[in-house]
Amino acid sequence: MKISRATRICLKAALAEDIGAGDATSRILLKSHQVAMAKVISRESGVFCGKEVAKLLAQFVDSKLRLRFFARDGSKVRKGQKLIEIRGRLQSILKLERTLLNLLAHSQRCINDGVLCEGRKKISRFNFRYA
Repeated sequence: MKISRATRICLKAALAEDIGAGDATSRILLKSHQVAMAKVISRESGVFCGKEVAKLLAQFVDSKLRLRFFARDGSKVRKGQKLIEIRGRLQSILKLERTLLNLLAHSQRCINDGVLCEGRKKISRFNFRYA
């Protein structure tokens, strides 16, 4: 899927807004090389959307982050289903978390309001869990 220049600009702006000057707590308490794994879990049934945009967003945060998807765009998901597994530096995962959650939640609102989004699908609300 080709992601438009406008979408790339919006993603970078969303990251800049969410990250701001950075997370001082993470910088102080976490070692920069500490690695972790996090999961995105669906809180209700729905339709998954946003794989390519999520991958791009992760690359903007840290090119070494690895995302593994357990649902395809347009596929139905059930409550409690693991949708995405993210591996990499913990500080990078924490930077990605808020913007990713907002992006996926916005995708759901767009389709529910009848507005076509890039991907034209929706995602259920979900939880972000650290393993």
